[in-house]
Amino acid sequence: MEEHEQEEMRWIQVVVFPSRLPGASRKTHRFDTFKVTDDNREAKVAAADFLAGKIQPPLLLLAGPPGTGKTHLAFAVAWEQAENWVKVVYYQAEELLDELRNFTEGNYERQVNRVKRAEALIIDDLGAQSDTAYGMAKLDMIIDYRYRECLPTLLTANTLELPDRILDRFKEGRIVLIKGKSWRGRQV
Repeated sequence: MEEHEQEEMRWIQVVVFPSRLPGASRKTHRFDTFKVTDDNREAKVAAADFLAGKIQPPLLLLAGPPGTGKTHLAFAVAWEQAENWVKVVYYQAEELLDELRNFTEGNYERQVNRVKRAEALIIDDLGAQSDTAYGMAKLDMIIDYRYRECLPTLLTANTLELPDRILDRFKEGRIVLIKGKSWRGRQV
């Protein structure tokens, strides 16, 4: 195996595999493939600022209707970070809560710490998950820890109707509302 191939394999094992990033998004969901409009320009600028460390504390919430590019930008940020050896952890909100519910006691603590302490965390579609007291308490615990430790955290949501404590923490970082209609099904 050539040195370049060994480096690529190491990168995939150390950074990409534990990140949970969909492999196909590495080519399709990048900053240069994001279609900028008047409705989403501010979101792309905020994502770039987040990457550059210009948002302090490093908390970014992208909110808007489905199909307006929130996940695309979240993946673009994640891939840029991963390619710079940042250990990113990506979860769709419901998947995160499902995993936390299904772990045994010892594994649960390890999994929660992995999410809480990740170098960068992306939670996609917050608010789309079924709201339970358990789920909201766990999300609040994770977000509160990351807020206190100033760890880079990017959330996407369809609405700002989120738990008050979570929303309040992101007000110190940056919240961007994306407008417009879904890109899905459109002829471009």
